[in-house]
Amino acid sequence: MLAILYLLIAFFVGELICRRLFSSWLSIHRFAASFLIGLLICTWCSYLFALAFYWTDNPLLYGNFVFFSAAAVLLFANYKNLASFQGTEPAVSAGWPDWTFAGVMLVVSSWLAFGTLGVDSDNLKIAAFLLNDFGPNLSIVQSFAVGHNFPTEYPHFIGEPIRYHFLFWFQGGNLEFLSLNIAWAVNLLSALTLAAMLIVFDAFGRIVFLSKSVGRLTASLFFFHGSLSFVPFLISKGSVPAMISASVGATEWIPSIYKYTGEQWGVWSLGTFLAQRHLPAAVGIFFIVLLFVIEQVRSVQKDSDRVPFAPFALCGILMGLLPTWNGAVFVAGFAVIATVVLIRGLRLQILTLLITAAVIAVPQILLLRSGGSRSVGELFRWGYVVDPPTAWNVGEYFLFTFGIKFALALTAAFLLSAFHRKLMLAAFGLVGLAFCTQLSTDVMNNHKFLNVWLFLINGFVAYSIVRLAKLKYVGKMLAGVLLIFIAIGGTIELFRIRNINMVDVPYGSGPLYEWLNNSTSPRDIFLTNNFVNHPILLSGRRIFYGWSYFGWSMGYPTGKRDEIYKRMYTEHDLEVLVRMLRANNIRFVAFDDGLRSGHLAPGLNERVFEASFEKVFVDHGRKYGSIVIYRVP
Repeated sequence: MLAILYLLIAFFVGELICRRLFSSWLSIHRFAASFLIGLLICTWCSYLFALAFYWTDNPLLYGNFVFFSAAAVLLFANYKNLASFQGTEPAVSAGWPDWTFAGVMLVVSSWLAFGTLGVDSDNLKIAAFLLNDFGPNLSIVQSFAVGHNFPTEYPHFIGEPIRYHFLFWFQGGNLEFLSLNIAWAVNLLSALTLAAMLIVFDAFGRIVFLSKSVGRLTASLFFFHGSLSFVPFLISKGSVPAMISASVGATEWIPSIYKYTGEQWGVWSLGTFLAQRHLPAAVGIFFIVLLFVIEQVRSVQKDSDRVPFAPFALCGILMGLLPTWNGAVFVAGFAVIATVVLIRGLRLQILTLLITAAVIAVPQILLLRSGGSRSVGELFRWGYVVDPPTAWNVGEYFLFTFGIKFALALTAAFLLSAFHRKLMLAAFGLVGLAFCTQLSTDVMNNHKFLNVWLFLINGFVAYSIVRLAKLKYVGKMLAGVLLIFIAIGGTIELFRIRNINMVDVPYGSGPLYEWLNNSTSPRDIFLTNNFVNHPILLSGRRIFYGWSYFGWSMGYPTGKRDEIYKRMYTEHDLEVLVRMLRANNIRFVAFDDGLRSGHLAPGLNERVFEASFEKVFVDHGRKYGSIVIYRVP
């Protein structure tokens, strides 16, 4: 299938780059890095090729034709190098334990991805806890796969350039266009990028701490955030049998003792990575670049002027391509690597990396923040979600949420070299970003800085545990107890994922889908209820105003649009109404039971539409909330 061929091409493109940066890496590590790097580059190329054909009826068709043609020329020109590793040292062969570990990571990643999103002939099946989060993301996927989202806009807020990092979801739509169904496209991409990130974490642990055990434990700790929320949760059950029953039968994320925003939503759970599936690839790219810098700094103590600048510039390009994949990871990665400059050696080369990254990233950042920039005074905010943000409250929250790992990481820093301590200092800059800034409309988005920080200190945590386990009796027992305390919460979360309730969302067939596909254009804009998931969106069509949180959290002017939206649904003067609809490029207007019984109900102008507009679709079977759609003249 073309989608699988595309992913193979991405791997080989990445391999052409990785063999020149990481020729001495273990083969399984380099393969993971090759896939992530190749996917990032190929996704960018595919998007730009499609964008160049925005004026056609099918940009993805022409964009993919150019991509596959260019890829064929590139790979043919380099087939000898790909076959023989000409000019490079072969990657260090991985043993069966390494391949087994990588296989386990892939199996678990696939279970997480495919177990929370599926499709049958009539419905999308989405894990209940992902329903709202996946709404806008699946809409983006479909806006590319079966829509015409070039130049790119946000399907829930049409009329302005997109402000959401969308490239992962573009690639999901592209793979769907190339032959996969929506669930397979998103899940395959999710499973492969998550597994690749975990394998890169293994490389991080091995290379930085020179230990296989530390590497594997570093990757495994991803599944266990280490929050103490499980303690009050289990104590509240009263008995050991009740604790076991509640853990195995968990159907909700473990509640925190705090009532801060996000604490009851599983913000420190695996749910974050199941909903925001664009995170792993971006995190993996950052770790690859960081490992390159670490290896170079370690290997060169003198004569740094002789170290070539080109590989650093190449890594800067990779970092610079991240903002439209995940902007928060770019900021986190840039901050960490900028702090690494403080470590002695290769400062000019690292500055080359940072400058290259900035030059490529700034235009993307300006695009994603167009019209929604924040003043300098608004960028600084103390306390993250803690309210009130006193020093005591912030410290208590931090230690409750990250205390065990924090203590183990500090222990490792004490035992390790000055180099490791400086690396940890660079990582802790992310804690400052999380608790002292507000770089997006919703401060809760700062959790990504803390996620990346956790992944960095997981290596230090793993080192402390492995070091303890090498001691006699007491050390081994303490290491085991600490591992259990870290793992309990995450283990309960895995049961919670196993016990998920799947929600059916009508998809792919039925009278509304048939009408949308046959009687409307992907460029058409609908005025509808504030949908999260709906056939109109899943058919690649766009709506004037979706669920307001999505637009608000990205900095769109939701207040102004709210007013226009309400006026168009309550205006009874036909001449004024038509003028407003045309001014906002709205082609169809939909009414459903949600609107008829909602906050606009008293003044809803459906009778005006019934009397003066052409009725083009009626949901006689009430499968879609008794929706009725009118064409704007």
